[in-house]
Amino acid sequence: MSRLGLAVLSMMFVIFFALSYGFSLTGNSSFYWTSVLVGILTIPAAAAFNGKELMQDFSLSIFYFITLLSALVVLTFFISIIDYRWGSTIPLIFITPVIVEEFNFRYLLQRVFLKKFSPYIAIFLQAVLYSLYYARYAIAAGGVAYPVPYNIVLVTSMFGMGLVYGILAKFSKNFFLPATVHLILWSLFPWLPAAIASTILPA
Repeated sequence: MSRLGLAVLSMMFVIFFALSYGFSLTGNSSFYWTSVLVGILTIPAAAAFNGKELMQDFSLSIFYFITLLSALVVLTFFISIIDYRWGSTIPLIFITPVIVEEFNFRYLLQRVFLKKFSPYIAIFLQAVLYSLYYARYAIAAGGVAYPVPYNIVLVTSMFGMGLVYGILAKFSKNFFLPATVHLILWSLFPWLPAAIASTILPA
């Protein structure tokens, strides 16, 4: 990837990250939707600057891509039968947080930005940034949603999930497998035990 491409994608990730904090600190929904837009736009931007590698990765991971789409269809269909309102939100969940977060953290950070490091250092670093990304919930509204010690549990559990997703991305050689796990966890959110849901979700 060219220096220009790396600089542009790095800046887009920083903007995506900062806007997410802007939303959590102010409650202004325009920050949220702008962060989602920037997070989505990193995909065509990565294709523009690194299209050859992106297409090669995709062709090698078509099975995982089909698995992800199959999970989306099956979960949406069956959960809509049980709870239509929740089932109807799954396609939105598929876009954000699933695709937006998995592409930006497990592809851009882990597989493009951190190529200078060993794979395991890359996994560790993206997990740290992932936990910092979710730490915004611990400081939102003065920390009302996650007071001590729940804020510590939130950040550490997000770090753990970042490691899990990162390891899945490493061994599958793409972000589709961790995205599938991410989608399943989110889709099953209403039926997870409260103690688990309150710490690993949003994940």
